[in-house]
Amino acid sequence: MWPVGYTGLRLAGGQVVVLDRSGNVVATTGKEYAIAPPPHPGGEAGQLMDRIGAIAAPDCYPWDFEEVTP
Repeated sequence: MWPVGYTGLRLAGGQVVVLDRSGNVVATTGKEYAIAPPPHPGGEAGQLMDRIGAIAAPDCYPWDFEEVTP
């Protein structure tokens, strides 16, 4: 689950990029990323995430979302 305002865009070659609120590419299919998860939410949101196996994405501070280089 991405933060509100993030969008996915399928490119002509079939890859998908994720854009942040400002339109910057923050992720691309075929690459590996390390994401520091935020605390698990409680209430209905947390229950839904548990049911579908989702993990919350951080608010994408630069140090929380980085491409892993081989």
